[in-house]
Amino acid sequence: MKKRIALLMLLAFALTGCGTQPAGQEESQKTVVAIVKAMDSLHWLSVEDGMQKAAEDYHVDLTILWPETESDVEVQRQLVEDAILSKPDAIALAPCDSEGMQRYNRQIKDNGIQLFYIDEEAAEGAAYPYVGSDNYFSGKMAAQALAEALPAGAQVAAISGSRNQRAHDKRANGFKDFIEQETDLQFLEIKEVPDCTLTGGRDAMQELLKTYPEIQGVFCSSAMMVMGALEQCKASQREDIQLVGMDTQSDALTAVKNGSILAMVSQNGYDMGYSMIETIVAGLDGEEIPDITYVKNELITQDNVDTFLKEYVTEGRK
Repeated sequence: MKKRIALLMLLAFALTGCGTQPAGQEESQKTVVAIVKAMDSLHWLSVEDGMQKAAEDYHVDLTILWPETESDVEVQRQLVEDAILSKPDAIALAPCDSEGMQRYNRQIKDNGIQLFYIDEEAAEGAAYPYVGSDNYFSGKMAAQALAEALPAGAQVAAISGSRNQRAHDKRANGFKDFIEQETDLQFLEIKEVPDCTLTGGRDAMQELLKTYPEIQGVFCSSAMMVMGALEQCKASQREDIQLVGMDTQSDALTAVKNGSILAMVSQNGYDMGYSMIETIVAGLDGEEIPDITYVKNELITQDNVDTFLKEYVTEGRK
């Protein structure tokens, strides 16, 4: 059973926070609070499913909290503060603002709570176990896919989630660096979408089309945004533009299958969530754990998309 929790600040949680907790775990050995960026995309729903399944397998008392959108930085900070007050054994954190979240690292440690980062690495100089993608490499993979599909001199750009999040910033920079250093393509700009939504992707694509009418390729740092960009390309009758996105999300994979999207860089949310709980359990048991656990990132094209769609359908049945 899952339950969505509306938490009052007077009870030490933010009113807009939401959470899930598996049934029958009230007296489990380990308590973990996971605070993620949002739950408004299939990626985060998959991460949630992976964490819930691992919590069940490892008998972990798990609570998952999130703000309404990835731009709700202050709400997420309140959730972190209140989670510290609840004194779990561990906190898994995917910050909406990597630099701004640093202030809580010491506070969490001083309260005897182990800290782990999921999907989003800790800010530069902060060393905490991380489970997620190699984001810079993922951006380079996207750039290479466009380079192989477009003629020399073609104009390309990136649509990125908040640059305050290291994941999106690294993806955008990896893309930009590869285009400028390894290809004959013309890089235009990185268009930032703070809340990483479908609407944001659509609006950013509209601005790019208006500013650069000759644009031929765009990389979006999430599936939600690439689906928004695709909507705008269709509305503007610019289906000639090659799009590449990131995340292993069923609607985006279907668009790859039918040729609407050139490629996606895989990021299996279910595996990420499951691996995060496994890593936390090992750490709490005193085992040596790696500083970085990368989920596998692969390029998904029409040649292999059926395999990924099949895996997506069976996720959560493991």
